[in-house]
Amino acid sequence: MTQRSEPDEAKGPDLASSLRLLLAQAGGSRAALAASVGLATVSVLFELAPVWVVWRLVAAVIEGQMSLSFFLIHAGIALAAIVLHGLTFGTATYLSHQSAYRIIYRLRMAMARHMAKLPLGWFDTRASGDTKTLIIDEPESLEMVIAHGLPEGISALATWIGISIWLFAVDWRMALASVAVTPVAMAAMLGAMSGMGERMAIYKRLAGRMNAAIVAYLDGMTVVKIFNRTGESFAETATAVRAYTDIETEW
Repeated sequence: MTQRSEPDEAKGPDLASSLRLLLAQAGGSRAALAASVGLATVSVLFELAPVWVVWRLVAAVIEGQMSLSFFLIHAGIALAAIVLHGLTFGTATYLSHQSAYRIIYRLRMAMARHMAKLPLGWFDTRASGDTKTLIIDEPESLEMVIAHGLPEGISALATWIGISIWLFAVDWRMALASVAVTPVAMAAMLGAMSGMGERMAIYKRLAGRMNAAIVAYLDGMTVVKIFNRTGESFAETATAVRAYTDIETEW
């Protein structure tokens, strides 16, 4: 059965290195990523248009200037904006997903080529489950960052900026009252996310340990059955699974 290496001390992720790694593997997907960011930004304008329409209709009712033609024109604007928002944001999400899958493919291929050049001693000191986690699970976690983080993050930021500018144009006092809570919200978010890097490192280490234990248990099933060591061999697998479950429950 494959030996399992001792886990390294948990450390937070190096975000700068992760970003450089993604950019290095982006290749021909950079244009698609740029288009995704651009479309996500444009979609914010269409997302805010129905809100503007409601504001115009309410103002018209208050001022006594509402008419059927006025209502139909603005209803048409809102409907067109909703359709265009769906098209632009949907296309942005499609492009970001395609780019994410291509980047993950290039990353896995690069890792496979690199591992083919490593000496056998490197594999002797690591469990096969750890290698599987390194090639399969770790790159897969990047999909969420690329496919959703880019378009949705850009869209959320652009929406906040657009609404803030709009509020200042309408009433600076109302704008200040709304924008003033932003630092409080950011502080609350940062407080909730404190220690996330270290906890994520522990989570990934225990996930790798669980994968390694399961793979080792299955690989050695013949030996386990012959020498009737089911309980002893299963104990390590059960311990690894419980540790993984505990960190997920705690988090």
